[in-house]
Amino acid sequence: SRLNALMSAGMNVVLVGHSRRVKFEMPETAGAYDKHELNLSKFVAPLVKEWADAMLFCNFVVTVQDGKGHGGNQRMVYTSPSAPWEAKNRHGMPAVMAMDAGEISRLLFGEGCGSSGNAPDGEKQAPPPAASAGDRQADALAAVIDHAKDALAFMISRGIITAGQGLEEVPAEYAARILKTPARFNNSVKEFMEGGACR
Repeated sequence: SRLNALMSAGMNVVLVGHSRRVKFEMPETAGAYDKHELNLSKFVAPLVKEWADAMLFCNFVVTVQDGKGHGGNQRMVYTSPSAPWEAKNRHGMPAVMAMDAGEISRLLFGEGCGSSGNAPDGEKQAPPPAASAGDRQADALAAVIDHAKDALAFMISRGIITAGQGLEEVPAEYAARILKTPARFNNSVKEFMEGGACR
């Protein structure tokens, strides 16, 4: 109720917290898996999750290649729920985003926010524009693809897209395959580019 009072006074409320890893075992799956959840008591966590308009999960991107983890330097923001983490948003945000405070603030609090992130006194904040499915897909792909220009050339050569098309026009089924195994896709692009350079 106190946070609602702050919002009624024109403030944007942001809660920052830690997560904890919990073992989950689903009857329909072969084994248990780890899931990140809010590090709050079992009484408080559901209240916070229900109250918040967005719950964003932030983590470093780590890719697995030959059984070894690589990366861990780029932090990404996940806005949609997945088996390994809790997340949600009511603002049409891309499923995966770079950790860009300005862009996140624009999507959550609307354009026209001042330096403090609040709308001018007496004005309501405009809702952020809803991102199209193509834009959300392009953002998700850009987050996992190493070199977008090379990736587009690779997909054009395979007939996945045509010249002049971008990541937002990649067929959804193929995009899902890229997002599922980004390291494999990036390796294929790299081999394609190295092969092209040799010819």
